[in-house]
Amino acid sequence: KAGTMNKGKGRLIVVVRNLKDTLVSLHHFRGVPKDGWLGNEHGPGSYARAIDIENCPNAFGSSFLWVKRSGEVVDAVGPERALVLQYEDLKLDFDTQLQRINDFLGLSKLTDAKAKAVAAECAAKSMKEKTGGRFKMIIRKGMVGDWQNYLDDERWEEFDRVFDKVLGGVDIAEPLRQYQCKEGLDEITAAQEKS
Repeated sequence: KAGTMNKGKGRLIVVVRNLKDTLVSLHHFRGVPKDGWLGNEHGPGSYARAIDIENCPNAFGSSFLWVKRSGEVVDAVGPERALVLQYEDLKLDFDTQLQRINDFLGLSKLTDAKAKAVAAECAAKSMKEKTGGRFKMIIRKGMVGDWQNYLDDERWEEFDRVFDKVLGGVDIAEPLRQYQCKEGLDEITAAQEKS
């Protein structure tokens, strides 16, 4: 597989998000599921579905395995043709990440006005308002660290163990750890409130 991936000229940009916030977003996607977080007579619950790597019944598959397989593709394609961005970095320092994308694609330098226009159009609020409802269903809050408002420490610790088991040593997963720990999120939350 790796040999065929290196033959092309296309560029790949992969955006990864910390998997705890991903779980919260998937839980709320298209309305809270009937089986809730922890399960009931309607099913196992969002939490159990998320950490069940072997039999993940989520319609979109396992987030853990998506990150793992995306990492394999990024490694196979190589750094000249693949750029990995963290959603959290886009949210917290969009200008820097936009410049990284621009440089990666070999585009001419963006004017300040163009960069501001792109940032405004990419904001969650703008996408919700300007798309005629197309994105309203899939864009909820767009916050970093909202996972802290759901489930208890015991479940998040179990989640961390699954993360370590499946994604330990996966290069594109490592930066996500900083957003999956309560330490340091106060600073991020304060930055989000200013924007």
